[in-house]
Amino acid sequence: HPLWHLAPSETRSGAVAHPHGNDGQVFMGGYGPTPRRVLTLDGCFIAVDVTAVKEVGLRFDEQFTFHHYDLDFTIQANLKGLTVTTWPIWTVHQSPGLRSYTDPAYIERAERFLNKYAEMGNDRVGHWKKGINELPKD
Repeated sequence: HPLWHLAPSETRSGAVAHPHGNDGQVFMGGYGPTPRRVLTLDGCFIAVDVTAVKEVGLRFDEQFTFHHYDLDFTIQANLKGLTVTTWPIWTVHQSPGLRSYTDPAYIERAERFLNKYAEMGNDRVGHWKKGINELPKD
């Protein structure tokens, strides 16, 4: 399933805070040690070396207007020889994130993502593809 948090724990890294309630509290989610080289990053915060990105011709794929743009971008960065890592930078994600696994826009982008990477034979993508059928229904 193309949700990074369903990847094996040894491949996850970083942390992000999410607002909790109306009193300014945050919930801190930890996903693994930093810094660590990774295959994908969540789009909550992506910093790049603009010169390096331009040199290899890396661009966001316009078919992923919201969901999966971040996963695709960071996989492509790795495939083009760039190093993708997490770093111990604290962020607060002001969005609750994905609210429904059955959102039609999400499902459509997930199918595009899986189709784009199906030929790679990558275990992680295969893990995600298997997982999409095992998600809880709303």
